[in-house]
Amino acid sequence: VVSPRIGFSYSPGSDHKTVISGGFMIAYDNPPAGLVDNLLANPPSSVAIRVRPAAGTLPFDPAGGAATWQASANAFALNKTYSQLSSQLAALGSVFSAPAVNGLDGTIQAPMWFEWNIQVQRQLSNSTLLTVNYVGNHGQRLLYSNAWPNAYDAYGLYPGVPGIPANVPVANYGIVTQYQNGAISNYDGLNVTFTKRFSNSVAFHFNYTWSHNIDECSNGCIFTDGNGTAGQINPLSLKADNYGNSDYDIRDNFTGDFVVNPTIKSGSRPLRAVVNGWQFSGKLFWRTGIPYSVGDGNNSALGNGGGAIYATPLGKGWGSSSCSSANAYTGGAVVPCLNASMYLDSSVINNFTEWSPQTRNQLHGPHFFDIDLNLYRNFRIAEKVTLGIGAQAFNAFNHANFSNPDATISDPTFGTLGGTVGTTTSIYGSFLGFDSSVRTVQMSAKIQF
Repeated sequence: VVSPRIGFSYSPGSDHKTVISGGFMIAYDNPPAGLVDNLLANPPSSVAIRVRPAAGTLPFDPAGGAATWQASANAFALNKTYSQLSSQLAALGSVFSAPAVNGLDGTIQAPMWFEWNIQVQRQLSNSTLLTVNYVGNHGQRLLYSNAWPNAYDAYGLYPGVPGIPANVPVANYGIVTQYQNGAISNYDGLNVTFTKRFSNSVAFHFNYTWSHNIDECSNGCIFTDGNGTAGQINPLSLKADNYGNSDYDIRDNFTGDFVVNPTIKSGSRPLRAVVNGWQFSGKLFWRTGIPYSVGDGNNSALGNGGGAIYATPLGKGWGSSSCSSANAYTGGAVVPCLNASMYLDSSVINNFTEWSPQTRNQLHGPHFFDIDLNLYRNFRIAEKVTLGIGAQAFNAFNHANFSNPDATISDPTFGTLGGTVGTTTSIYGSFLGFDSSVRTVQMSAKIQF
């Protein structure tokens, strides 16, 4: 494959305090190995036979369930149709349901990425540096899944919706999922960084990023991380409803850290003993919320696959939300941050004439905020040995960071916040949710030599 990389760096002027640099590259990714696992789940490699004789049987009786299963397995053959297998196994006392199947549509190619950036650095003083960096990338040939080939209108609710047949296309199969290339992704981000190297007892680093990530599927597309929707949503095309904010689209992200070592080089010895040796430091994290979609829990009437069923918005104003701790569900009265009246009440609709126009990830959840603080006192116990004793406070202000609201229109807690997310840093790690989100303080001692 052709994978060029090109970069440049230029310092205009005679003071050499400004540097302009940039680059471009084409990169590729490997198709996920999990695709092979999905294909190995196809019959005849993997077949689900449910043993259930009409007269009943003990599950571990060798002459009962085990014998029925063995007889059913022996009757299974590739030269038989589904109807033949189903009737023969039913006579033996087993149930053989229409199997799900996974397939590849066309030749699977490596996903392709175009990446570029341009950066300007300016030295403001001997200890301060300002950096502005623009980064962009475009992904194409991304793999995605389509579970529509064998889907149908199981309860007759979509008679006027194109792309949803009234009857199952192939009754011999259950859900048929196709995997193919064709999804795209676009990212643009502007990053501003201000750095002060350690001087006059102070050092700090602050970073702000504005970015927007739009795609048709996220996180490798086929195997989602649970944050968003995987697979083709609209029965007619991928682009119709999938092209929207990425599952991890964060518009504004601010981080910072600082270290303060107060130092007095002159004055009385007692004053130096009191002031010198302390170290105060901290980290700051603030970002906007993670995107999500509003689902329609009243309306899950598709058979054999299909796509995610989103709520149908009414009029204007539905695409905005403002979630805070006031919207948290605690069992009592709470004001939701989503208005159910802005969506169609599908529980009273007997038939639909169109698919929901809501596209993926149009709403954003509550923001995230966290500050960690450290305070140490260093004692010199030898010429090159110091002992530091202090405390570290994670989520020092005990700020509650909530996950996205309940976004299923039929739920009684629709629009309310019911859970918290873990902090970026914690004594317990960052993947324990509530366990790592509350304020925690630890005492520590360290020896430097």
